[in-house]
Amino acid sequence: MGTSSEQQESQESAEQARGATETYADLPAGLTADMFNLYVSVDADVQTAADSSDAELLASVTTAQSAGDESPSDDDSTSDNADVTHDSTPVVTLATALHSLDNLRAYLESDGCDSYENFYKLVDQVYGISKQRTVQKTIKDFFANK
Repeated sequence: MGTSSEQQESQESAEQARGATETYADLPAGLTADMFNLYVSVDADVQTAADSSDAELLASVTTAQSAGDESPSDDDSTSDNADVTHDSTPVVTLATALHSLDNLRAYLESDGCDSYENFYKLVDQVYGISKQRTVQKTIKDFFANK
């Protein structure tokens, strides 16, 4: 369902392509200028975008925002940092935990913390948990029959 102006533009571009038959000097053998123009303009009238007015686009955006939907970029950043299990509890990765520790340290520094002893214990505990999960592969793991 294209508008009449879009159809007119696509027809004009197809006519321009047909009118430019004299300019093709390096066509492969067996390919005529008319065949090439037909190939180039075969999908000139295909609609590539929805026919939406500005009011419809604005209404869809405001409806999504009022419903509390997040933008796609927010969803992408969440899915990169943690997987969501079936009970909606996020499985936090080491990278996410370390990022959280960076935020915590920045907060402590901005607040003028006197002692970082407990913070360093927490950092050690996070790395300890990470080491427990990490198992180094042997050379045989790379060449095992699958």
